[in-house]
Formats: sequence, structure tokens, C-alpha cells
Amino acid sequence: GRFFDELTSVAALENTIDHTDLIFQAVRLLSDPEVRDRWRSRVKLVGVDEYQDTDPLQVELLQALAMSKDLVVVGDPYQSIYGFRGADVRGILDFPDAFATDGRPAPRITLSHTNRYGPVIADAVRSIVENRGAVAAADGHALAALRTPQSRAGTDGEVEVQTFSSAAAEAEQVALLL
Repeated sequence: GRFFDELTSVAALENTIDHTDLIFQAVRLLSDPEVRDRWRSRVKLVGVDEYQDTDPLQVELLQALAMSKDLVVVGDPYQSIYGFRGADVRGILDFPDAFATDGRPAPRITLSHTNRYGPVIADAVRSIVENRGAVAAADGHALAALRTPQSRAGTDGEVEVQTFSSAAAEAEQVALLL
């Protein structure tokens, strides 16, 4: 639409590029086999944190750059928060197939213990996200480990639920807590 046309025109005039365009240009460059081979020879290991928040274009970049390299990704589908900007939680669930090597799915290790929070907080989180559609599609063993991590935290944890009459009231309370 008009906004997008104006945005891209201004970006071109100012010689600027945004995050998505930067990734798109990298994918485009890596589509050239000579460029891709040169970059793959320079990269030994690729590590990605918060993989659950990657979007399909970022996955395409990883496939172009690291498909035949050591690739380590870390993520938790229950912590996916960037769907509004195109992130797809299915990416982490589909990772083994998307990065298969020699016809074999990429290995996946599902962590079944947490040191971040106690069982009280784990139960509260689970009660909120238990029926999340995409996560429910994970295979049985991985899903069980994701849904019921064993806590190694030194405390049981504490959950307090508060409701507010408006977004402003909520923001005010958060400010007071900080």
C-alpha cells in the first residue's frame, strides 16, 4: 500500500535497510553457489539462541549458510513471543526435519530439568500454556519433557495474580515494582 511504498522510497533515498531487508539480501546473495560456498568455508559453527522466535526467512538464511555445518539452536516453544512479527513456533518443533542431513532428521535434545524456577511457578506456567496448539503437535516424548520439566531450583517459587482496571493502572503497578 501507500505506507509501504513511501517507507521503501525513503529507505532507498536515505540508503538505509531494515532488519528483514538485511536478511533478505543475505539470502539472495547466498543463493549464488559460489558466494554460498565461500561463506560456508569460513563458518565452522553456527549457534542460534531463542530459535522459537525465528521467522521463515531467518530459517532460510540458516539453511543457506549452515545446512552442512555444525548448527546448534536453543529454544523453548513455550516462550515464543514474536508471532506478531512473523516468528513461527513451528520452526523449533520442525527443526529436525528442516535441517535433516543425509536423509536423517537432525538430532534434538529436550531438556527435562530447569534451574530457573520452582515447581509452583512451573505448574502456573503449564496451566496457562497447556493447550497451545502448535506446541501440542510436538512428538510424545519431547512434549512430555517440555510440559513437565523437573525443577532443580532452590525454592518452590511463588505466583501472585493481579488484575487491573486499565492498561494505565497495570503500567503504574509495574513501574512501582521496578
